[in-house]
Amino acid sequence: MKEILVNLMRNIKSKKAITNEVIITSPIELKKYFKVPKKIIITGEWCNENLELEKIQKKIQFIKYPFENKKLKKKSYFKIIQVYKLFIFEITDFLNKQHDVKHSSDYWEQIVGVWLLEFLIISYEKYLIIKNIKNSSKIEINKIFKDTDVATNSLHASNIMNSHQFNNELFCYFTSSLKNKIEIINLKRKKVKKFQKNRKSIFSFKLFLKRIMINVFSSVSMLFRKKNEIFIINSYLTFIKEIYLQLKVNKLLKLNSTYTFRNHSKLRIERPLFKEKKNKSFLNMIRPILFKNMPKSFLEDYKEIIQFSEKLPWAKKPPKIFTSVNNLYDDTFKIWCAEKRRNYQSKLIFCCHGGGFQTQSYSTQNYFLEKTCDKILVWGKNKYKNDKVKTFFNIKSSAKPFRKIKDYNKKDLKILIPQDMPEMYTNLLFSSILHFSEYRSFVKQQKKFLDGLNDEVRKKVVIRLGSSTNLGSNNNLTDYEKNIWNLELEKINLETRNISIHDSVAKSYLVIITQVSSTTLLECITSNVPFLIFADLKKQSINDEFRKILNNLKKNKIFFNTPNELSKFLNKNNPLNIYNWWQSNKVQRIVSNLSRSLAIYENNPTKKFAKELKLRF
Repeated sequence: MKEILVNLMRNIKSKKAITNEVIITSPIELKKYFKVPKKIIITGEWCNENLELEKIQKKIQFIKYPFENKKLKKKSYFKIIQVYKLFIFEITDFLNKQHDVKHSSDYWEQIVGVWLLEFLIISYEKYLIIKNIKNSSKIEINKIFKDTDVATNSLHASNIMNSHQFNNELFCYFTSSLKNKIEIINLKRKKVKKFQKNRKSIFSFKLFLKRIMINVFSSVSMLFRKKNEIFIINSYLTFIKEIYLQLKVNKLLKLNSTYTFRNHSKLRIERPLFKEKKNKSFLNMIRPILFKNMPKSFLEDYKEIIQFSEKLPWAKKPPKIFTSVNNLYDDTFKIWCAEKRRNYQSKLIFCCHGGGFQTQSYSTQNYFLEKTCDKILVWGKNKYKNDKVKTFFNIKSSAKPFRKIKDYNKKDLKILIPQDMPEMYTNLLFSSILHFSEYRSFVKQQKKFLDGLNDEVRKKVVIRLGSSTNLGSNNNLTDYEKNIWNLELEKINLETRNISIHDSVAKSYLVIITQVSSTTLLECITSNVPFLIFADLKKQSINDEFRKILNNLKKNKIFFNTPNELSKFLNKNNPLNIYNWWQSNKVQRIVSNLSRSLAIYENNPTKKFAKELKLRF
């Protein structure tokens, strides 16, 4: 009798449960369930990349995107920073043992920090979503692909993390760890590219030719160097002005360029193995996959990259190293820089190359920069207590300001509304930046004031899409963005970022900023071109000082948070009225104060820049 009962229990356990719900993690598996009579659970707006959810006539459950809750988002930021700090020490011990060195955590943090933050954020996003799904044997989830290949470097890792394949793996991993009753169905495909949406990149022969000429000049000019020159790379000055900066600082006519290590090892260094723990905390669950997904540049290729970087025509013993971007995703530069700082106490100087550093209430990128740089130059008056942060000027717009309209009586002048397109999956946490799941409602909010415009004003509006068509861009979502705008508004004028922002602004009598921490806002301030701001500060969280600035702009009809008020303002002011209003003493005083606070204009940027780089600290 006992044996019969045991066999019966085994049969019950082995019997496959009939599932009537399925978790959808991407648009790839969505089509499979168009006609299958199962309830589908949508994990995020990324499942609707092709806008196919509009066609489905069946019961759908949408999981609320966690970071739309701004209190939870802020709480998550501090949670991620806490976990990040713990892992920095673990990674330091691991890498020191692997490479038989004794480098400090500061050394390794400069190299791995950006990747680690992105990995934690994108994983925590999936962790929170899966936690909100019930644990039921009536639910299934599909594992679509074989495991993702290990990234070669930080930039490659960032691209992989924004793929449907990688995020499907994360969803399945957290499902198996948190929801043991949900069945995981393996639907492995041979060719991932066949299922991943093809995102177009635009080739420009003119731009290609320009890059070739710059690369040739750079390759030749880097052969001339000094033993103790201040190393400057990617300053965000114009081509000519950066050469002039080198002449002023190092008395060399040169331009440093980036080199990417490509001879990647095919060997795999063994990652640490961790036993599963009963405590299902995020920290315990992330540890095994963290080391598994570590890029090759930190492990297999690390020593070769050191040798590779030492052969580059870069400065041998630079007292100072300056960049506006390379310390984020350029692993060759980061390893070279870490070695110079370790061996020669070189100082790393970073200058902001966009908006947001002094307006966010929190930011993972700001946290990383404050931890790893010796000095941070900001575009306006320093508002930080941190001694590393220093008042500087807007290097982009001081070197190349927006061109101003000379004739406001022209009939073809436009109202330009630039967009900021979020990446599909979140791997950066900025307090004011909206997420992919919020973009459609963001467009609907703008639609409210656009619907209130009269026909004459409405036809002047041009929506400048936020998606980038550059190869490898994580927000290369032009088709999705165009479709959203065309669904919400009929006969709307759209332009892509393939058109220069300088050319767009030069044809516009007014720029309407919809992202309060955008670089375009700071460029408009520095260039003193007419602009308005339209935003919901409940969704775009900013620090208290910037909020006070915006409240003052609201009193002076420059900042609007009500669609009707903005529509009325635009309807009653033609281009010439806008110009006269903007040039009034009152508005010019406001713009001048804004410039000093957020985006200073410097008449002679290279001279000021050279002076700053020569200062001792």
